[in-house]
Amino acid sequence: MSASSGTKIIAIIGGTGAMGRPIIATLSQTNHYKLHVLTRDTQSEQAKTISKTYPNVELIEGNYADEQCVRKLFTSVYGVFCNTDIWSCGGYQNEIDLGKMIFNIAKEMNVQHFIYSSLDHTQKLLVNHGGYRCYHYDAKAIVAEYIESHDPKQQIPWTIITTAPYFENFQSVFLPKIDPTDPDQLIFIFPMADKPIVLVALDDIAWFVKYSFENPDKSIGKNYHIAGDNITMDELVRTFSEGKFHKR
Repeated sequence: MSASSGTKIIAIIGGTGAMGRPIIATLSQTNHYKLHVLTRDTQSEQAKTISKTYPNVELIEGNYADEQCVRKLFTSVYGVFCNTDIWSCGGYQNEIDLGKMIFNIAKEMNVQHFIYSSLDHTQKLLVNHGGYRCYHYDAKAIVAEYIESHDPKQQIPWTIITTAPYFENFQSVFLPKIDPTDPDQLIFIFPMADKPIVLVALDDIAWFVKYSFENPDKSIGKNYHIAGDNITMDELVRTFSEGKFHKR
């Protein structure tokens, strides 16, 4: 549905997080979308920055674990972008249950395009996983399988975007440590040996979300597995070594 002629309302779950912020920025590059962004705290620094920067954004305070809150968020919207995370929603089974609940509400409320951010199902990809689990991947993948069990033409139009670790993680959770014996050296604590890691840029994820909303005839019913590079740690360290960095 439209806020005004030619303007579509998109509800965003996970809008103030690392993935959500570039998506808001990318969707705000045109005047095609009004964004209803769910946030637990409209007074957080991230939320206030988004509100000040993008006049097409309306912040909706609430929690996606609250069914009535989700129903209110989805009222009169054209589309939904949904990115949950296992830590804020209370664990593996909760993320599965909430992901299915959110999708079911979207279906019930006749959302015209539901886009879900997923990850690979590690238990199915890895033959010799040694009993190890990657719960934050598998929870999303299970929700994605549930979504894929619904006919995108007869029940609810959906698109899944299956992503990978972000390049930007090397500015935060993957940030190299300063060598205590040599402050001019950095140490990457990343036990990958010579195995490559698939990485993707947050701006590229945002591009695919925008593309999917703008091209429903091509994107509906698709599960896009996106990546930016397949790189070994040796290659990544070499790239860091060749770069120019400023000490803080």
